[in-house]
Parts: sequence; C-alpha cells; structure tokens
Amino acid sequence: MRNYFEDPNINIEQQLINLVSEISEYKGMLTAYKEQRPDIFTSLEKAIPLQYIKNYISVYEDIKVSNKRLKELILDDMMPQSISEDAIFCYYETLNLVHKKSCTFSISPDTIQELHFQLIHYNTSDGAKWRQKPFSIPGLPEKGMHTICYRPFPPENIPRAIEQLCNQYNLLHRKKELPTLILIARFILNFYCIIPFSQGNGRLTIMLMQLLLVKSGHTFVKYVCLDEYIKKRESEYYEAIFKSSVNWYCNGHNSSFWLKEFLLIILEAYEDLHSRVLDSICKHTKVERIQNFIHHQKQPFTKECIRSIYPDIAESTISKALTDLQLLGEIKLISKGRNARWMKV
Repeated sequence: MRNYFEDPNINIEQQLINLVSEISEYKGMLTAYKEQRPDIFTSLEKAIPLQYIKNYISVYEDIKVSNKRLKELILDDMMPQSISEDAIFCYYETLNLVHKKSCTFSISPDTIQELHFQLIHYNTSDGAKWRQKPFSIPGLPEKGMHTICYRPFPPENIPRAIEQLCNQYNLLHRKKELPTLILIARFILNFYCIIPFSQGNGRLTIMLMQLLLVKSGHTFVKYVCLDEYIKKRESEYYEAIFKSSVNWYCNGHNSSFWLKEFLLIILEAYEDLHSRVLDSICKHTKVERIQNFIHHQKQPFTKECIRSIYPDIAESTISKALTDLQLLGEIKLISKGRNARWMKV
C-alpha cells in the first residue's frame, strides 16, 4: 500500500515552517476579531458568494451571464434557464454545501463523489463516476521534460487510491503530527496527480481545498474569495503543481514547490482579510478604504480588483473615488474600456 503523505525528497524547510507560523498568527487574530465584531464577518459572508461566482465566470469564458441575471440567480433564487445558468447554479449550490454544511461531510470517497456530482451533473451523466479511461496530461511539454517523468494514473486503481488517500489523511489529521496546512497541501497534490474523474477535476479540487480548510478551522474562505488568489498567481500555481508532480508515479517527487505556493496563497488571503477587518473596525470611510487599497498597489489595477477586496462598496462610489483621485494626480488611467486599468502615481 502506498503512503500518499510520504515525501522522501523533502524535509520541512524553515521557510515553510515560518509560513505556517505566520498564517497561524493571522488565524488567531481573526478568531479574536470575530468574537468582538461578528457583524463584520456576517457582512463579508453575505457578500462573498457573488465574488466566487464572478470569478468562476471569468475562468470559464464559455459561460455568459449578465450581472443583472447573476444577481437574480444568486440573490433572488430564480430558476436557471440555460446551460450557462445551470453551471453557475450547480457551482453556487456546491459552494453553499461546503461553506455552510462542512460539518456534515467526512473526508471520504463518498463525499468526493457527491461534490463532483453536484458540480457537473448539469451537462454530463458522468457525475460521481470514477474515470474509466486513460487520461492525457494537459500542459505536458513536448520538448525538454521527458514524458517518462509523468505517467497518468491507471483508471482501474483510482477507487482504491482515493480510499487510501482519504484514510491516511484522516489518520494523520487525528494524530496532529504534521501542521494541518501541510497535510491539506499534500492531499491536494495527490488528488491532482490521480486525476480521478474524466472531467471537472480542476473545479472539484479547489472545492475540496475549501472543504478541507473549513473543516480544519481555516474559515477565511467564507469571507474572501480563495479562487481569486489562485487566479492571481495562476502561472506560479500550476507551475508548482507541475514541478512537484515529476516522478510522482514512483514516489520520487518533491512536493516543496507546491507546498510553498499553497502556503503563499493562503497567507495572502489571510493578510487581505485581516486588512479588511481592521478597516471596518477602524471605521474608515469607503473612500479612505479605496485610497488605502490603492496606496499598497505596485501593479496596475481595475475596478474589479477593488470590488473583490471591498464587496460592500458600490460601483458608483468606486468610480467617483477613482475620478477624484485621478484629478488630484494620485493615480493615472493607463487603459480605457470595460476593463480600464489605473496605476498609482
């Protein structure tokens, strides 16, 4: 039987330990803030599903739904009337299950199959069915890296592998011998490498990541959109998975690339949530919060960047603030149009 959490080519480096420690500090501070000001977290939690859905739509370009219709589907419980709307509704329902009913789910093959079915049953009969055929690995370089380093997992071994992966995770989680975030990262890397379904693996993996985090007390995913941080570092994210999956088939891989990237994403999400909560506690005006966001930007930004950080601020307020700051010479417009971009001067 393979030990999916054994990594003979890595010792937990000091840098990884420092990242875990820093994340733990933010987790502790935010737990204290939530006890003092639960109203702030309630407000963030109400606004966040729409951010997850908007990010989901931006990733899957074939899904076309207007903002008005999106709000009707999510906020007004209107019934979906197209394939695109079905896709959004299934994603939203699965997200709700993970965020609000995580305690009812065990980490098991049954849970994985249920979440997969919920995510993709709108357009396929393969929901919850383990992959039956060989799978070509997307993004495998044609030159350079030898294909012998990457061997797709045999479909006949998938059910047993997923069962072992879940059992080993649960056992190690109970023993508390490794930091929970390291366990979660390794679970996710193994899941990526197994490729258990014929489609929908990417969506499901990130949903599983959220479930594992919430069940481990890292509930920040309910208040900031984790998917946005993954998208922001998309190139580094998939490069890290690719590097760490080399020779995974023979347990000769090195997960350090992926562990570091995973922890950096989690840390950035915690840092942003901490900043938003402090903004609300300090009762900064909405314009002051926008100014504070811009002050910390080193790269060009859009209105959507601000909306994702402060979902409670209306678009009209953001537009007026940007216009005023541009007149004051604090920012400059570098590209026009629907996705206009500004830069701090």
